[in-house]
Amino acid sequence: MVGGIAHGGIIAAGCQFARVARTGQSFLFFLDPSPAICLNLAMKCLWIIIACFATSVLGEPILLWPDSAGSVSKETVKENWSKEHPNRHVSKVSQPTIEFYPAASDKNTGAAVVICPGGGYHILAWDHEGVKVAEWLNSIGVNALLLKYRVPAKRGGELVGFAPLQDAQRAIRMTRLHAKKWNIDSNRVGILGFSAGGNLSILASTHYETKSYPPAGEVDVMSARPDFSILVYSAYCYDKETGSLMENIPVDGNTPPAFLVHAQNDPVDPMCSIAYYAALTQHKVPAELHVYPKGGHGYGMWNNGHNVNSWPVRCAEWMAEIGIIVAGGRN
Repeated sequence: MVGGIAHGGIIAAGCQFARVARTGQSFLFFLDPSPAICLNLAMKCLWIIIACFATSVLGEPILLWPDSAGSVSKETVKENWSKEHPNRHVSKVSQPTIEFYPAASDKNTGAAVVICPGGGYHILAWDHEGVKVAEWLNSIGVNALLLKYRVPAKRGGELVGFAPLQDAQRAIRMTRLHAKKWNIDSNRVGILGFSAGGNLSILASTHYETKSYPPAGEVDVMSARPDFSILVYSAYCYDKETGSLMENIPVDGNTPPAFLVHAQNDPVDPMCSIAYYAALTQHKVPAELHVYPKGGHGYGMWNNGHNVNSWPVRCAEWMAEIGIIVAGGRN
């Protein structure tokens, strides 16, 4: 009998050895030289390869700017990841990506959501405001695209050239470009954000016609307007001096419908969410607001023991109410 060890090669059905490909894994096989047994084992190896490559699509980073548009630096800065999994955060993001988390085929509603983790435009709270959110969306039949947008980023200036907005617009456009291939309805592409990511989601919802970067190729022909938004303890939206929304948030009748969540004891003023909801209501844009007495800030998908943790349930109900999803499969 002969043994074969592989780190990524080919299957040899001629029966001397077998190799199976998957990044970072090795497989050991002992094959009998009998042709029948070799063929049988070779076919099994083939199915292992197919399974490996099929699952490797999940969560694989896709560069947002392979065309070098969007003011992306040609110099790649090494990202800084915290190590406390599953509560990781990442900073120093210079090469933005999206990671596609498809809903299971038997549950896929065709809806999709671009996820924008929070972190004050300094870091991205990757797990409890990113990966875990994608898993929840998948559980209700919604495809998820986890956006790693560029941070740190200075907010408050011109939105043309603002890197996070460029990344959010390109992510929405890329989702629509690949909608058919990814089994997504291009008319049901939303955006979801926490804290600074909520601010980014609001900017994307109110500045979808702003050309934040020069167009480059077929992806930028696609609309950057989200079809709906999910905004969890959004930040940097309320001007206390004027008692209204920030000037750079122009709500009108074409602003996408929104679901908003905040806690009264959040150190980020809940008026951020309340003022945005009021503006949407004034312009007759469908919106739903949940303000809870306790919950604080930054809980994401964590259970902090307060009623605010029910927000994903309420959000799923809202998405069904406005026709984004239906129970049991594609709309």
